[in-house]
Amino acid sequence: MCGRAQDAQVNLIKQLEQELKISLLDRMLLAYRDENKLIRVVSMPEFQKLVESKSVSDETVVFNNMITLVGEFNKWEVPASESWHKQLIS
Repeated sequence: MCGRAQDAQVNLIKQLEQELKISLLDRMLLAYRDENKLIRVVSMPEFQKLVESKSVSDETVVFNNMITLVGEFNKWEVPASESWHKQLIS
């Protein structure tokens, strides 16, 4: 992908962030499903506190934003034990 196309994609993401009042590019934010299956987004320190309080476990469904290939999209929403998140829980 050329630099121009990447710039266009980043600009689109930033525009969506402004319109939706959310942060999509902050790598320090983690998304997971709570006990009611609602999606929650928290900072890494907040996630650590949830682990310590046992509100998050290996079975908690997390969103693995580290995937880079379309073929890996089926691994985007997985239990924490199947994602890089497991290192935060162990």
